[in-house]
Amino acid sequence: MLPTAMESTAALVNTIQTLLEQGTHPNTIGVQYASTASKDLLLASFTGAGIPCYCQYTLPLLHQPLIHQLLQVLQYIRAEQHLPGSGEALLFEVLHFPWWGIPANEPAMACMELFELRIKGSDATLLQYLHSKTKEQPTDLFWQAPAPGMAKALAALESLVAAAAQTPLPQLAHLVMERYDFDEHLQHHPQKVLQEQLVQAFIQHLKSTGTNDLETGMQQLENIQRTTGLPAAIQSGDPNGIQLLPSPMPEGRPFAYLFEIANTARTASLPQTVKKPEIPHLDDAYEARALRSFRMNVSALNTYLHCPLAFYYHNVVRIPSPRNEAMAFGSAVHHALEQLLKQAQQAEELPDAEVLLSAFMDFMQDNRALFTPAEWQRRTTYGMTMLEDYYHQRAIHWNLVAAVERNIRGVEIDEIPLKGKLDKIEFDGKKATIVDYKSGNVERALRQLQPPSEALPNGGDYWRQAVFYKLLVDNLTTRDWQVQGVVFDFIEPDAQGQYRQQSVTISAADEATVREQIRTVWHKVQRHDFYTGCGKEGCYWCGFVKRNELTIKWHQQAEEQAG
Repeated sequence: MLPTAMESTAALVNTIQTLLEQGTHPNTIGVQYASTASKDLLLASFTGAGIPCYCQYTLPLLHQPLIHQLLQVLQYIRAEQHLPGSGEALLFEVLHFPWWGIPANEPAMACMELFELRIKGSDATLLQYLHSKTKEQPTDLFWQAPAPGMAKALAALESLVAAAAQTPLPQLAHLVMERYDFDEHLQHHPQKVLQEQLVQAFIQHLKSTGTNDLETGMQQLENIQRTTGLPAAIQSGDPNGIQLLPSPMPEGRPFAYLFEIANTARTASLPQTVKKPEIPHLDDAYEARALRSFRMNVSALNTYLHCPLAFYYHNVVRIPSPRNEAMAFGSAVHHALEQLLKQAQQAEELPDAEVLLSAFMDFMQDNRALFTPAEWQRRTTYGMTMLEDYYHQRAIHWNLVAAVERNIRGVEIDEIPLKGKLDKIEFDGKKATIVDYKSGNVERALRQLQPPSEALPNGGDYWRQAVFYKLLVDNLTTRDWQVQGVVFDFIEPDAQGQYRQQSVTISAADEATVREQIRTVWHKVQRHDFYTGCGKEGCYWCGFVKRNELTIKWHQQAEEQAG
């Protein structure tokens, strides 16, 4: 049987220790590695054995936690410059950065309190509300003052937003680090040398681009972040130590001894596992307040099935919604389609396309602040062309006997309260067809229409939405509608320029599956089982927790069971 990677590395360390004891100079010994995991194991093993070693490698700069945090501060400044208050979602995340020393539950509880105040009519921003919290006076023996880092963080962010308009981007990044006491933070970082190299590489990149404008510079950085992540050369260890080199080894470097850790080593005999992060829990009183009026909708169901932590942040904490041009554009299109159908029903015939286009432009004008100037221009141009084509391909065939934007409440399944908002219900007598508009890429959406399978155990989000909506209407006691089907109406064209509709066939087995998903998630929520994430690669909220060192406990689970 092949040795494990750990066993191979341990044997290599023993061999090299013997060579060093015989007088071989460390930097005349080379070790080739085939993967990042091998390199990390070698570094840890040599360091643990007290053997000096040296390695040069690359890291995707913009994907590293510290640089990601720097980017988020710059994104917050940009958002607040564009529209004060529009950076609330970023503010929530920035307040979790480790160097502030703010307990994780403090921003969470503030968001929950602000959500309740907004229901009562408050128009306070999160920044304003947090400022008021830092100035509160003790109210009783149990009153707790906000963490000192909260006032410091808010003051730093406000000063940065104020300075941004007159400060070139590279200098603004320096100013961010100054306001954050970066030097002090790095001095105590367990990976001080690495972090200093990352910061230097980031600042050097900003200077090399010659871009001083914040908006332009951030667009460039975000494009790189979505692709290569900006590879940066990193040096680790003692240049006079054992030389660790990627395989194949660069030419021109002779060694007295050259070893290679083969990639054929047996990696493990245990099943692969995912590590799920658990975060601090809220006080019982806050949990009860958050769930008191909770009703299951399909968005909450989908969110929980993707990651319980995502449910916690979106449905318990009620974090502010980020400014999102795609969502704002989708809202504009939905509004225009709703107005077209309402006018058609009043006139008992479909009006001209101008009604649709005018309603779209009215929404875009009224909500111009939700877009940057470039986004607004691009989206209006595209939207006008798209909607006119949609009108002639799809809208002229509409069934005008329909209910529009129907809110459904008061439905219970297995004593679980459900709710939902349906874009449209078309009728043929009592026979009902539920229609849901979808914007975005049609081809990418097809996976979300798939029922459960080995590759997609819980089924796609759109499939589950279709079944959920049918259950919702079928169990509506105030109506005797008979749901014939659910149709997704794609309002953006496919690659061939066609506007597609996709019907979902729903079986009794499908309904039983989604009912069980509803029951399972509901009972987990009622047990407050939403503090541990999914641990999956690419999960936004698990990544947020890991980047900001919020984990209080790790849970391991076999990957094939992690779902």
